[in-house]
Amino acid sequence: VNLGEAAGPVSTSQLAHCYVMLALQLKQCLPSLLQFFSRYYLSSGRAFYQKQPCNHLQWLMSPYGYKYFLSNQWGYGLPQPTVFTSVTDPTDPLSFVARIYREHLLERIFKALVTPGTTQEPAADEGSIKRCPTPEVLTYIKLLADCHCCERSAWWASLLQVAANWLLSEDAAAERLYPRVEAPPAPQEPLVRTVMATFRLRKAALSSNPPSAHSLLPLSDAASQLLQESLTVDACHKPDTKVLLAQLLVCDWLLETRTALWEEQGGSAQGPVSSDQLSGFQADLSSLCRITQELPVQLLQLN
Repeated sequence: VNLGEAAGPVSTSQLAHCYVMLALQLKQCLPSLLQFFSRYYLSSGRAFYQKQPCNHLQWLMSPYGYKYFLSNQWGYGLPQPTVFTSVTDPTDPLSFVARIYREHLLERIFKALVTPGTTQEPAADEGSIKRCPTPEVLTYIKLLADCHCCERSAWWASLLQVAANWLLSEDAAAERLYPRVEAPPAPQEPLVRTVMATFRLRKAALSSNPPSAHSLLPLSDAASQLLQESLTVDACHKPDTKVLLAQLLVCDWLLETRTALWEEQGGSAQGPVSSDQLSGFQADLSSLCRITQELPVQLLQLN
């Protein structure tokens, strides 16, 4: 830091990065009683950043990212890319922190979508805990976009924004994101294949000119089968919470679509449910039970 300040023409964004790196180093090596040094240098880095903002520090200088940095601990290594995100620059320690932060935001978004009655820490400020309605998802997605994400997390952000737009009946906003969602960076991943099949089913069902129920039922069954295969793959190890929440979102889309198709065909007024439709409902409900058995109990306790 001293050399940077004493050097000749060094940009303020470079000085901001130097102070952040020092704050990161102090955070890792100092005991908790001396963590105020890390906070001090991070604050100094923020002061330089405000003079000359730069993209790679944008996430850290947001109120939420700043608080996350100060409130959490992490380790370093060379982790393999997950289905959700990857390290963008293995030579930059801050890239490891940014990856952990992106994973944190993705989990927040999933929770807000599939368990909207739960309480979460507000994304817009540092205030008290409050309920997290669906519009809050868009705030978390904006925070994720400020990270200038890797391809994987950027794709998930687009997908989850579409899910939020659907819930908010903002169909035009969702349609603008369809091209991004249609190009996943890891299309052979079992979870991604499952999500894509269900996304295409849901997109078709919600379109202004949807296909017939007869055409959509085979797509529902195919997506349901992929979900079961994804659950089988994850049965060999303890699944990540984000994976379970993604599977729960898929299950929700499947059951909503099946219910809408059944109602379109007349619902209970047409007599008993056909055997094909009933087996589809039963398969998806069975998947739902498997998912909820693995989810942490606190996620299922809606307030």
